[in-house]
Amino acid sequence: VYGLNKQLPNNNYTNVSPDEYYQSPELGSATFTGKNAVYRKEAYYTSAYTVDTMLIYEIGVKLPLELGEKFLTEYKKTGHGSFSDADSFRKFFPGVYVTTGFGSSTILNVSLSSLYVHYKYNDPKGSSQKTDTIRSTALQLNITPEVAQVNTVENNNEQLLAPGSAHSYIKSPAGVYTKLKFPFSDIHSRLGEGQSINLAALTLYADPEVYEDAAVKLSPPSYLLLIHKDSLQGFFEEGKMPDNRTGFLSAAFNATTYSYSFNNISALVNYYNEQNNYKAFDLEYYLIPVDVTTQTNSRTGQVEVTSVSNQMMPTAVRLDKQPENMKLEMIFSKF
Repeated sequence: VYGLNKQLPNNNYTNVSPDEYYQSPELGSATFTGKNAVYRKEAYYTSAYTVDTMLIYEIGVKLPLELGEKFLTEYKKTGHGSFSDADSFRKFFPGVYVTTGFGSSTILNVSLSSLYVHYKYNDPKGSSQKTDTIRSTALQLNITPEVAQVNTVENNNEQLLAPGSAHSYIKSPAGVYTKLKFPFSDIHSRLGEGQSINLAALTLYADPEVYEDAAVKLSPPSYLLLIHKDSLQGFFEEGKMPDNRTGFLSAAFNATTYSYSFNNISALVNYYNEQNNYKAFDLEYYLIPVDVTTQTNSRTGQVEVTSVSNQMMPTAVRLDKQPENMKLEMIFSKF
C-alpha cells in the first residue's frame, strides 16, 4: 500500500499509469490468498424475506502510526479541519495505491475498502463506578461512489488480436472487443422511403471449443452491449443506458446454444435510415462485455435493468464469424 501524491482522474479506464500518482516508501504490506483465512459473518435478508448469513473475507494492512496521528490532529482542528467537506479532505489525503508484489492468477472482487484510525480517549466518570476510564474506538472512512477509484489491469492480447477469418474474440477486463459492420448499402433498394423494418433479429454464436484453448480459458461474459462506435465515448462515464437505437443489450448468454441474441434491433436500421435521408449507408458497432444490474418492479413484477457497466470480472468468448453464422434476419413492410 502506497500513499498518493495527487488526486486520481475521474474516469473508468484501466490504462492509467499509477507511477505518476503514488510515492515511496510503502505505507504497509500484507500476505493474502484468494480465499483469505480471516473472515466474519454478516446477516442479510434474502428475496424470500428470510435471514441468511454470508462470510466476509478481509485483508488487513497495518499502516504507520504517524498516518493515524496526522488524521486525528486534523480532525481535532476547529470545524474538524479538512474533514469538513469532501473536496478539502481529498486535498489533505488524496488516497492510496494498492498493488501486488508477486503471485498470479488471482483477481479479487472487492466489495468494500475502509481506512480505520484506531485511537483511545479518556471518558471522565464514564465507568459504572463513575470514575474516569480509557475507551478504545476507531474512525472509519469508507470508499463511496463519490470517491474516484481507478483499477489498473495489464493484459497481453497480441494472440487474440492476430488477423483471422474464422473467429473474433471478446475478453475482459481491459481486454478485447469485437467490431461489427452492418453493410446496409447492400440492401439499399429495400430501405427507401415508404419502406420500414418491423423485425431485425441478430444472433451471435460462440465457439464451445474455446475452453480447450489456454489463451482464453475463461467463462463467457453474461451480457454484451452492441453500441455504435460514435456513442461509446461517455457511455460508461456518464452512466448511460442502452437507448435501443444507438445501443442494445443482449439477452443473457445462452449456455445451451452458446449464443447471444439481440431479439429486435429494427429501430437501429430505421433510425439511421432516416438520419441518412434514405441514402445508402453502412454502420459500425462494437460488442462490449458488460455487467448488468437489475431489480424487480414491485408494481408490475417485471425485471428492469438499472445499470450497465464495464465488465471487470475475467471473462472471454470466441465468436464464430463465418458468413453462415453472421446473418441479420429482417422483416420488411411497405406503406
